Amino acid sequence: DIRGEVFNACADEHPTRRVLYTAAARRLGMEPPTFEEGGVNKIVSNAKAKRVLGYTLQHPNPVEGPSGV
Repeated sequence: DIRGEVFNACADEHPTRRVLYTAAARRLGMEPPTFEEGGVNKIVSNAKAKRVLGYTLQHPNPVEGPSGV
């Protein structure tokens, strides 16, 4: 019974926004965006979902994804 539990749905790997959006732009043949330096890096963990639900990701790295970079 997992009613009332909270699970984070996220990838195993945590590329920066810069890495993720630059890879996506290149994959789509677009100019990569520019980013300001600094900011806070927050990491969200999916460990609880994998541990409690036995969840396994098909694509643990969003940069590589199913279509690659």
